[in-house]
Amino acid sequence: MNWIALLLASVLLISCTAEPQSYSEIVPASTLKTYEITSEPDDSYTRWQAYNEQRLAQDKWEAYVDEEEHELEVDVDADDFVQCENTLEVDVNVKNLGTVDEQVRVTLHNDKLTSQEKIVDVEYGHTRTVQFDVNIRNAPRGDYVFKAEVFRDIEFDRNGDIKNEGEYEGTDSEKVFVAQCD
Repeated sequence: MNWIALLLASVLLISCTAEPQSYSEIVPASTLKTYEITSEPDDSYTRWQAYNEQRLAQDKWEAYVDEEEHELEVDVDADDFVQCENTLEVDVNVKNLGTVDEQVRVTLHNDKLTSQEKIVDVEYGHTRTVQFDVNIRNAPRGDYVFKAEVFRDIEFDRNGDIKNEGEYEGTDSEKVFVAQCD
């Protein structure tokens, strides 16, 4: 408060004297101090650091959560020798070793006997067995190789037809000998 009184007295003296004086002659610059009036100290840098640490932790969590792993294992199982049968049962085991549930398209193919496909859901950590029945009633005697393939990320159109056949995940095959009845 004393400097305000001094300033007022100086202004009064200036107005009373005949010779004008400059402001810097009356109040030297070294005596003037300026202050910013705030309710709390500026902690912008500290707040930024806390925000940045939180954002980095969130990014790491999102990367962990969003990282899906797709891994399917395929195994074909059928009798090695079939005699006097009308149908052959071929099982395709699809094991989901990934981290997400999958909807898969399983195909079974043999050039002479069959070409079939089925779409099934396989939960992560589980195995799903897909059964195919193959008509072998009129099949000539001989070896037949049944090849299974598995695809994931299938896309359908609005009618429920397959629009995109999916991404190839794996294959397996099984050889079966078909004998005639004696």
